[in-house]
Order: sequence, then C-alpha cells, then structure tokens
Amino acid sequence: MPGKRQLKCPHCGSAFSIRHSEQESPVLRRYRGQCQNLECGFTAIGFMELKFQLSPPSIPNPEIHLPVSDHVKNAGRNTCRQHRSRTRTTT
Repeated sequence: MPGKRQLKCPHCGSAFSIRHSEQESPVLRRYRGQCQNLECGFTAIGFMELKFQLSPPSIPNPEIHLPVSDHVKNAGRNTCRQHRSRTRTTT
C-alpha cells in the first residue's frame, strides 16, 4: 500500500505487521503485532501516542491538551530573532 509505513522486527529485521489495534484514548492507540518471519515468531504489544503538536488544529477539541513541540517553539524563536536582526540592520 503506497504511503504505508513498514515496521521492522527489532530482533530479526523482517517485516513486523500490526494484527490488531484499539483506541485507548483520543491520543493513545494500543496495537498487537507479529513478525512476518516464521522462523523468528516474535509477537508484541505496543503503543502509538500523540505527544506534541506541530501546528494548531483548525477544529480544536477542548478536551485535548498536547504541548507544542520544543522544535516548533525554537523555530519560532529563531524566526523572531532573524526578523529583529533584519529590521535593525535596515533602519
């Protein structure tokens, strides 16, 4: 399937497929996966969690409070510094 991320088995490096998943909360999903290498046979339970927001939503859910990523905060600070620097040198 185009655009689908392929997970790899942490033991043998073969394809690791998610067999079942369920939503635990609006920002947390629990999944059960299995290595596709029959000789390996590794199975595991994992979680996918949304931790930080990179851009604000257009339709925010008032019950969801994800912090802004430090990467985004730092990028915003750098943009402000560059703008101030350019403004000072042109005036």
